[in-house]
Amino acid sequence: MSSSPGGYLDIISRAIGKELQERWRQPVIVENKPGASGVVGAVAVKNSQPDGYTWLAATEAHLVTNKFTMKNLPYDYKRDFVGISVLTRADQVVVATKSFPANTLAELIEMAKQDPKGLSYGSWGIGSHPHLFYSRLGGMTNANFVMIPYKGVAPTMQAMSAGEVPLSVMSPGTAKPLLEAGRLKILAAAARKRLPDLPDVPTTEELGFPGLTSAIYMVLLLPRETPPDVVAKASKAVQSVLKQPDFAARTVTDHGFQVVASDSAGVITEMDELGKLMAESVKAAQIMAQ
Repeated sequence: MSSSPGGYLDIISRAIGKELQERWRQPVIVENKPGASGVVGAVAVKNSQPDGYTWLAATEAHLVTNKFTMKNLPYDYKRDFVGISVLTRADQVVVATKSFPANTLAELIEMAKQDPKGLSYGSWGIGSHPHLFYSRLGGMTNANFVMIPYKGVAPTMQAMSAGEVPLSVMSPGTAKPLLEAGRLKILAAAARKRLPDLPDVPTTEELGFPGLTSAIYMVLLLPRETPPDVVAKASKAVQSVLKQPDFAARTVTDHGFQVVASDSAGVITEMDELGKLMAESVKAAQIMAQ
């Protein structure tokens, strides 16, 4: 796995592993290999035997964002891996502090246009969801936004709670504690369709910004040369687990994610589409691969 213990990728990977262990009556071991923005774990799986016994759990950041932010990335999701399934997706929402004057995306844009210094937003670094979203929104509207970097999502939330920064982008599940405490409000969903848990929140798509979306994806993959029948067996099993209503509620929707449960081909299709949108966002953000 390309992440540290305790995050959502770790949680869902272990939950799926437990279900598969019970079904297959074989041990399933989840090993965390964080480092270099997911590169360590991805390379370890890329170089493993393509026998179906070593899987990669990754996010869209590991598979797509890294292609734009890192020079000489030692793997490529199409060249070196074959998909098992896109597990889940968490569409992001545009959030503001409760006292922020704007209550809609249109009002936010108008404020940003009128502020010569630009409106500040909290982010957890170059290439993060807030950075890419506000860079592209600014490019599409000639509005001014300024990134205030923090060391992660939690520090960003703390900064918003304390009133240090008025804006950000995050998943509804992440924002939930501050929303329930009355310290944040949602201006829009950065999504193509309205979110099931937020049916009254308009999307960027319907507000006139096609392609201005932001979402976190959780994905499972295998080494590229894994036999097709092995890939198919793994994909079918994972999809079956995800589509169990009790599993979905306990492990997915309760964490603010939505079940995707794609087939193997759906992994490449989804990441390719995301790559097109990412290219536009990276250009707007003027990100240079390091």
